[in-house]
Amino acid sequence: RRRLRRVVKATAWTVALGAIGVASWQFVDNLRNTGPAIAAPQQSVTSTAPSTHPTTHTPVPLAIKEAKSYNPYGDGGPEGNDAAGKAIDGDPSTNWTTQWYSDQFGPKAPALKPGTGLLIDLGSPQAVSSVNVQFVGEHTAELRVPTPAAASDPMNAKLDGFTVVGKKSGPGAEYTLDSPVTTRYLLIWLTSLNKDSDGKYRGHVAEVKVSG
Repeated sequence: RRRLRRVVKATAWTVALGAIGVASWQFVDNLRNTGPAIAAPQQSVTSTAPSTHPTTHTPVPLAIKEAKSYNPYGDGGPEGNDAAGKAIDGDPSTNWTTQWYSDQFGPKAPALKPGTGLLIDLGSPQAVSSVNVQFVGEHTAELRVPTPAAASDPMNAKLDGFTVVGKKSGPGAEYTLDSPVTTRYLLIWLTSLNKDSDGKYRGHVAEVKVSG
């Protein structure tokens, strides 16, 4: 009977050890299949860099106080000065007209002189970014601004006292400056006139608009 009791105990231990082994194998297998813990996704923070594109400049119309004929060559007298205001009256059907010439402007004979002009007065120094000129017919014209010395008395200044900032040809001219120029006066200097139906050369400026 003692022998039987020892056999029963041994069998019980064997069964217990087997159960422990099975449980251990299942635990290890579960660990193998479970894998590492997955971290919760983190929200990414995106920073927006400031724009490198320059702000577009919106032109602002500038008021024109006065327009006068500027004629430093020939007899030096004004050309149609009484009608100069028609170039800034807002009505393109009216225009400032020069006297007539038998020959086109130019630096040599038979040209009478190299050009004539219309002086625009803004009333006070303004930052000018563009100037639009409407002609009647084909013209070539320079846009000029006076030097500080010439600006004190532009009507009596010589032409070389004005700096060229643009040159255009055609029935109209849009002078867009690379950077604004601060000035009170602008000179529309005509170097080539329209040939009218009567065969004579005349300058016709219908409208001048200035923007800052």
